[in-house]
Amino acid sequence: MGRQMDIELIEELSSNKILRTTWYSIVVGFFFLFVLIPPIYLFAYLAGSFDKLPLVLDNPVIIKDMRSAIGLSYAIAATVTIIDAIAALPMAWILLKKEFRFKRFLDTLLDLPMALPTSALGFSVAMFWLKMMDLRSAFWGVVALHVAMSYPYMLRTLIASLKAVRSQYEIAARTLGAHPFTVARTVTLPIAKPGIIAGSILCFAKSLSETGGTAVTLSIIGAMERTGPVLIKAWKSAETQTEVFLLAGGILSGILIVSSLIVLYSFRILASRWKLPIKRIWSWERRISRRPFTSIRDLLSIFFSVFVVLIPSTFIALFPLWLNFEGVPRGLISAIWNSVLIASVTTLINLVTGVPLSILIARSKSPIVASMLDALVNIPLIVPTTALGFSISLFWSRGVALGLSDLTVISLAHISFTQPLLVRNVIASLEQLDPSLEDTARTLGANPLETFRKITFPLISPGILAGTILSFTRSLGETGATISVVPVAHTAPVYIVDLVKQRAYSVAGISCIILLLISGALLYALKRAGRSS
Repeated sequence: MGRQMDIELIEELSSNKILRTTWYSIVVGFFFLFVLIPPIYLFAYLAGSFDKLPLVLDNPVIIKDMRSAIGLSYAIAATVTIIDAIAALPMAWILLKKEFRFKRFLDTLLDLPMALPTSALGFSVAMFWLKMMDLRSAFWGVVALHVAMSYPYMLRTLIASLKAVRSQYEIAARTLGAHPFTVARTVTLPIAKPGIIAGSILCFAKSLSETGGTAVTLSIIGAMERTGPVLIKAWKSAETQTEVFLLAGGILSGILIVSSLIVLYSFRILASRWKLPIKRIWSWERRISRRPFTSIRDLLSIFFSVFVVLIPSTFIALFPLWLNFEGVPRGLISAIWNSVLIASVTTLINLVTGVPLSILIARSKSPIVASMLDALVNIPLIVPTTALGFSISLFWSRGVALGLSDLTVISLAHISFTQPLLVRNVIASLEQLDPSLEDTARTLGANPLETFRKITFPLISPGILAGTILSFTRSLGETGATISVVPVAHTAPVYIVDLVKQRAYSVAGISCIILLLISGALLYALKRAGRSS
């Protein structure tokens, strides 16, 4: 009874415009202070070094390296995004529309690459393709890694987007004689377009910013080429001309941030104006809507998910089978506990602040404010992890985190690059939701919080669940930014990366197995809780 009265009181307070404005102001202020400013703090560093810029800009070798690295980074990111979209869409359809044995098990397994440290993932994927196909191409080696790394992001976003499509529209189209492929092309995909755009942005940004795993992969295959983030990492660790290379890394990071914002914003504008569906119906759509074409499509999708994403990602876990088994490594359990605690706290804060921010962006009455915040949300996603760690360490070293524990500082730092993952998914779900449903509820007397609790939340819950999973796993597997903020951090990713550097592959494999089992159990529990709610 008392709890019900408290809920009713909070719902009544949500009708107060001043309180609502204050709450959104707090959310936006939190976003700027803890999410946006830390990743772009390097611009303050560049502004303070303005008089030294000619040392870099007048160096032809550095400029040449920058151009080749930027070109390679964008080519890889574009290729990875296209492959992810083509491969993940039919798999998302299978996991959502089909029923088969071990479906939930496979659904959970496909999220595991997100929980592995990127350096360990790079080592695992590179070793797999070296043994299977003797792959030594820098471009395709990095593409293989980035596909395995970003595919779950696209898959999870597409599943949430497709789940939000009301089945009545598809049933009506089938009743009128449309074939399944035609229904998907002319009804389902146009409605799910915001989710496809969001997934493409996440994959492109993830590929463009990846550092640790890319550096490991290029090292293992013996490639001389370097992507933008890897070049920044190399310059940051240079032992000669330290100041020049550090400044060059800052300039390259700034170029990647600005150019990526332009590319992603242009893509979003063009994609939103891309008219779907193409009205013409082709005769061959009837044939590919039936067997054996549908069976071949499903088998190819599952094959890609298992043999291109899952097996290469977990290949490192097989190392103890042919190397000396040395037992469960000491310190791993405490490291995993720290990682789970940090990821849980980070995800909880993201939910409390990220969902209101998403609503503000998607439902703002000011198009200028909405567009500005929507563009700013992408910035932490596209900052290279090396530059991200460098910028965040500069920000927190200025006394902001004075007196806070290491775990608290790491959690606050992780918010910078995990909250946008949640926000992007929730925005995509809100854009698919018909605003008239919320307007009708308010017309019938429901206050804003009651409308959210009874109308909005149930309909966008798939997007919230997808964003929660992405946020949790991203924090759980982060290495570079964690070390940059707290060099002596004792988390599972840092622990495993140290083992790989020491060439303790058997112990690293055992650690990955334990981390995968724990991560899988947590992800399964999270999805089960989401389905129950």
